[in-house]
Amino acid sequence: SYVLLIVIALGLAAGVYTWMKSNVPSETESCDENTAVIVRDYCLDNVAKTISITFENKGYFDIKGVAMKASKDVSQMPTIALQSTDEINSGSTTGRYDFSETLIPQDITTVLFSYTNLMTSILAKIRVQPFINGKEGPIYCDNYYDVTIDQNRVCSV
Repeated sequence: SYVLLIVIALGLAAGVYTWMKSNVPSETESCDENTAVIVRDYCLDNVAKTISITFENKGYFDIKGVAMKASKDVSQMPTIALQSTDEINSGSTTGRYDFSETLIPQDITTVLFSYTNLMTSILAKIRVQPFINGKEGPIYCDNYYDVTIDQNRVCSV
């Protein structure tokens, strides 16, 4: 009876090992901590409810795009997705902007976003989170930052 018990235990251990080896990922992709994008400048058009944002890649790695969230109150965490008004990205996921060309280190680009979905004329805070290309799609970086919006920074005509 002990032999049968040992055989069952070894068989069960072998089965669990085989299952874990095939189902647990061996390596996960992630952003390097030196992947960083900043908001170099921005301006508002409160009539059209748009914000023009100039991004700069301050890191050492290429950036595929940014995830953009906003809030209408400075004390709230940005959770409402900003939509790009760019024609190229009209079919992309809301709140995710793919740069037309990968943003290489020290490169600068300007993007126009709409905040009509905030249901207010005030855009108080935005959250910028870069992402890179992964083997199976975008990899969102852990390093994001919030920008408090100055309502007096109006775009000149």
